[in-house]
Amino acid sequence: SFWENLTKRYTPYIIIGLAVIIAYSKAPSFDFSGLDDKLIIFQNFNFLKDLSNIPKAFNTDAFISNINSPFYRPLQTVSFIIDSQFVGDRPLAFIYHFVNIIFHLLNSFLLYVLFNNFQNNKLISLILSLIYSVNPLFVHTVAWIPARGDILVNTFIILSFIFWIKYLSTQKSNFLYLNALFFIMALFSKEIAGTTPLLFLFYQYLKDKNNFEIKKIIKPLIFWGICILIYFLLRRNAVTSNYSEGLYNIDNLFQNLP
Repeated sequence: SFWENLTKRYTPYIIIGLAVIIAYSKAPSFDFSGLDDKLIIFQNFNFLKDLSNIPKAFNTDAFISNINSPFYRPLQTVSFIIDSQFVGDRPLAFIYHFVNIIFHLLNSFLLYVLFNNFQNNKLISLILSLIYSVNPLFVHTVAWIPARGDILVNTFIILSFIFWIKYLSTQKSNFLYLNALFFIMALFSKEIAGTTPLLFLFYQYLKDKNNFEIKKIIKPLIFWGICILIYFLLRRNAVTSNYSEGLYNIDNLFQNLP
């Protein structure tokens, strides 16, 4: 049938790819916004142009500066270093926008794979992935260059989740190693990744709630704990300031919820 043909082999990826290309076809022509991209890319372009600075990205804040930023996102910085190898003597917005779109396209594909791991209805997986791929909520993530950390954290969380599902179904340690690897890469992309172990455990509980045993999660907890420890040790050496209590508190959370 028509609906069956939509989910055959590579057809879903073609449909998702076309949706992303159509939705974000104008984004590569956008210039820099003059906000954080000026601080991150323009002011640090000499740093970003030097490929040998990749290790140094793990020893500086997200703004690669002395503004005392509390944000630590080294893989975002690494991605900008790689982007900067494909421009000339000055930043070219097209490259950075184009890479954002490529990562968003990859995330849409990976989400389709993840949904297929949840259940066997490929049509539902395709519809949900399409909703994600063109959702207006994520426009700023794709079209705004400094949101690279948001895109990267999506990539690595989805990959980590896929290998978590594989580990639960096979109990093979290799899948747990890959789960932990992509989890720490997500942490190095954006701080929000620190909440994902709760998501993994919640999924496991829903899947095995009639046969859930604490001893099954001890090994994963050790791996995730090591990842978080490594993250905080490196962050402590790179970032000197903490999150401002005046900016990040419960009162502001409720005030901004609307």
